[in-house]
Amino acid sequence: MRVLIPLLILLLVGCAQNDKRFTSAANPCYNNLQRIAAAKDNWAKERCKTDKDTPSWNDLLPYMGRGTNIPVCPKGGTYIIGQVGKNPRCTFHRDYTLP
Repeated sequence: MRVLIPLLILLLVGCAQNDKRFTSAANPCYNNLQRIAAAKDNWAKERCKTDKDTPSWNDLLPYMGRGTNIPVCPKGGTYIIGQVGKNPRCTFHRDYTLP
């Protein structure tokens, strides 16, 4: 029993550290998804686009707000812009959905 308790504590600490590493990489990804969604909404409103339209990166870059670079996922995922009215996605952080 004395050996089991320290092992459980180490296991719990290790799990918490792994969760922090995932969160620290996922937060910039989530922020990038929000920026992409906002740029897509502004592009659609300004250009009178419908839900059937899909912008390219060249369409969105002027609306991104921070320079003219395509955002990069910190974990190497690829951002999928998607159609107007649908949320952008990341191929690595698949569970992330914008409200």
